[in-house]
Amino acid sequence: MQIPNARVEGLTMDGDLLVVIPPAFRDAARAVVNKCILNHSGFCRISLERPSKPKTTGEKSQNNHAWGHATQIAAGLKQGDDPRDVLYDACIATAEYPSRMNVFGVIHAQSWSEATTVQAAAVIETLHRWAAEFGIPLVEGENER
Repeated sequence: MQIPNARVEGLTMDGDLLVVIPPAFRDAARAVVNKCILNHSGFCRISLERPSKPKTTGEKSQNNHAWGHATQIAAGLKQGDDPRDVLYDACIATAEYPSRMNVFGVIHAQSWSEATTVQAAAVIETLHRWAAEFGIPLVEGENER
């Protein structure tokens, strides 16, 4: 379970960590903690990371860059592909982009709205590679449509 924007309030000399969990995640976190207490003698694995900068948006942004390339690739494939599907598939195909398999074995990528600058850059590189593999010329910069 990942909890975005959890706030660390302190770390005691004894090693106790005080973390404030956002309200939207408290019930799920409580369920995981209770399961750890009941089934694993209170042990659990916790990962701490610095918050990631979200991808850029607006004119000349990573968001526009990725959507522009997805649109160009969809048009270049000439199979009626939706640019949203091209971008989603690029997210799944990018090793640096988080995705999970559900209980039915279907892989789902993290929402594009939650992508960091590093993840967005990796997806853009995947789109560049696909365009080269399919022989689709990409227009970069201000003329990108």
